[in-house]
Amino acid sequence: MFTRFRKNRKDERKILNTSRILFVDDDQDISQVSKRILENLGYQVTVQNSATEAFQLFHKMPDGFDLIITDLMMPEMSGLELSKKIMDIRKDIPIILSSGYSESILNKENLPEGITGLLTKPATMAELKAAVRDAIGSV
Repeated sequence: MFTRFRKNRKDERKILNTSRILFVDDDQDISQVSKRILENLGYQVTVQNSATEAFQLFHKMPDGFDLIITDLMMPEMSGLELSKKIMDIRKDIPIILSSGYSESILNKENLPEGITGLLTKPATMAELKAAVRDAIGSV
C-alpha cells in the first residue's frame, strides 16, 4: 500500500519547503503537537478541529493543499466521510487516516482508493514523517 521513493537531500528539501498539509483532528492537543512536528520538518500546516469546517475550507481552495491528514473518528463527520467528500472534488490528493485503533482493526482492503496511509495514534515523529513523505512521494 505504501510506495517509497528515494530522493536526494536537495529534492527532499524542495518537497518539505513547498508542501501544504491540511491536518484535521477534533483533539486540539493532538492537532497542535502534530502541527509543531510537521512545521519543524518544513511543511506548511493548516489545522482544523472540525471535519465540517475542514471540508468547507478545502471546498473553497481545493488546490491549496498537497496532503490531507485526518482523524478517523470525529463527532460531526468521520474521517472516511470527509475523505470521500474531498476526493469527490479532487481525486488526486493523498489522504492519511489517523486513528487511535490499531491498524489491524482497520481493514485496509475496504478503504476507499486514494487513502494513501494509516497512522496509529499516538504517532511518533518518525512515523508521522515517514507517512507524510510516503504520501507526498506517491503523488
